[in-house]
Amino acid sequence: MTSPRGFTLIELLVVLVIVGIVLGMASVQLMPDARATLRQEAVRLALLLENAHQESLVSGHDLAWRGQGSRYAFLARDEYNEWKIIEDSSPYRPRDLPDNIAVQQVMVENQALPAEDLLAFGARGLPLRFQIELGNQVGSLYLAGNSTGAVTVSQTPALGSVP
Repeated sequence: MTSPRGFTLIELLVVLVIVGIVLGMASVQLMPDARATLRQEAVRLALLLENAHQESLVSGHDLAWRGQGSRYAFLARDEYNEWKIIEDSSPYRPRDLPDNIAVQQVMVENQALPAEDLLAFGARGLPLRFQIELGNQVGSLYLAGNSTGAVTVSQTPALGSVP
């Protein structure tokens, strides 16, 4: 007599438990944590700031950046020489920062930049040294721009801090 073909209930339950464990581990690995999201946004902003500086030099048009709370935007001068937010679908479109990330502080040449002022990238002249602090519930990262236009991301302030 031959034994019946198929799987027993115990075999099926063991396979389901193993699949559930593997899927649970994979979902934990695929979800970025708050620290990784903060670093990703800091690197994205650093690249955008470097690019804005380079574009202002190449095009001869002034660009500026403003960050307030969990939002930032780039601005350009219009035909009347007034700053206007770049609203199109370019890389400089206004952005909302995710996951409780916010612009904590902006400093230019060791002085706190008032919220209504802009961080300008002029087509002429050397850029000023600046520092932008991005933070969330797990900590802060600092973007530091130097006089060559390079922007770095670090865990420590480059210009000091203003209380």
